[in-house]
Amino acid sequence: MSVAVLLGSGLNYFYQLSMGIMLTSPGEYATLYSLTSLFAIVAVFSRSFQTTVARYVSKFSSEAEWGKINYLWRLSLKQTLLVGFVFFGLAALFSSFLCHLFNLDSRWHLILLLSALPLAFGMRANFGVLQGLQRFLPLSFVGILVELIKLVFAIILVLLGFGIDGALFPVVLSHGIIFVISLIVVRSIVGMQLDNFEAKGLFSYAGAALLATACFAMLTNVDAILAKRFLSAELADSYAAMSVLGRVVLYASLGIAIAMFPKTSELFETGGRHSAVLRKGLLFTLLIGGCIVAVYYLCAQLLVEFIFADKYLFAAAHLPEYGLSMLIFSLCFVVINYYLSLSRTSIAYLLAVMAVLQIGLFHSGIGQMVQVMLLSSIVCSGMMVLFAVMTGKKRGAKQSQDNSETLFA
Repeated sequence: MSVAVLLGSGLNYFYQLSMGIMLTSPGEYATLYSLTSLFAIVAVFSRSFQTTVARYVSKFSSEAEWGKINYLWRLSLKQTLLVGFVFFGLAALFSSFLCHLFNLDSRWHLILLLSALPLAFGMRANFGVLQGLQRFLPLSFVGILVELIKLVFAIILVLLGFGIDGALFPVVLSHGIIFVISLIVVRSIVGMQLDNFEAKGLFSYAGAALLATACFAMLTNVDAILAKRFLSAELADSYAAMSVLGRVVLYASLGIAIAMFPKTSELFETGGRHSAVLRKGLLFTLLIGGCIVAVYYLCAQLLVEFIFADKYLFAAAHLPEYGLSMLIFSLCFVVINYYLSLSRTSIAYLLAVMAVLQIGLFHSGIGQMVQVMLLSSIVCSGMMVLFAVMTGKKRGAKQSQDNSETLFA
């Protein structure tokens, strides 16, 4: 799963890289990058549905209740498609306001890209079933394929002269193809049995997961939108190039959290030792991300010059610091997924506080924005440690109370 997410992230990176080279008009690449970052923030709401479906599918799977899995899949598929259409409708309705807010040139570009939202939401229900059942091979396949389709068609359409429209339309196309493929795969797995169940706690968990994933997405993506808003066209392009390279650290370790989630959830349901899986996840994340950050500190200038030639020289100076912030955020992401897999959903409120604090900070230049990202990651990691300590104390107090009641009885 980690290798697959790394490959998919690499293809997404080459998409951003190739578009950064092929889109030559001033500010055009910054517009594309801010649009895709906005799409990532909105689409991350769909990840909360995947997290929720994976959590309950792993629970039902440990009890061999296939009829409930089938029912949950059908229910979540309808709801995710509906939510996706609602998001797209709202975005289209307020497209003029969004374009003004984020300093975008065309409503058409925004509407074209966000038309992929219903598909992006719908396929997350399918992904959640695959993740919850630990079917990592088909989940890896569709994750790689969606990025490959986007990359290939974007290069072809931009070469044909479609410009930024040619870079955006493959996002819609790739999501449509993967939605159909994942639908077929899941349908062949869950079977025909259908058992209704009372969705007690399902919607409250989905709400908390939605808040957690949305806030984390804002923490790691909103800087690109703010760069487009506050920086000049040249500096915004440089920031986008730096951000593309820096996010490799985050993307490289996402697969660890994805694979860890259903395993710790299943161990939690069956009474197994799940904290050991968390420690392994953190160690692997630190090793993978740490190696990439070390490369940035050793040869950031050579790396930027080799990839972007002399287009974005401002990116090299702040790349190591930005990569370090992404490493800390990736460790936080593992911890967040761990507690969500145990239904410790109150962690979402800490992330909400952190997201509000980050957006409230003033952004006036590349250096200050990178420092804000690093500071945000450090504070976020501190909050994770505080949450772990508080959760441990509450669990210890509850166990002591249970032991006392048992002794008294």
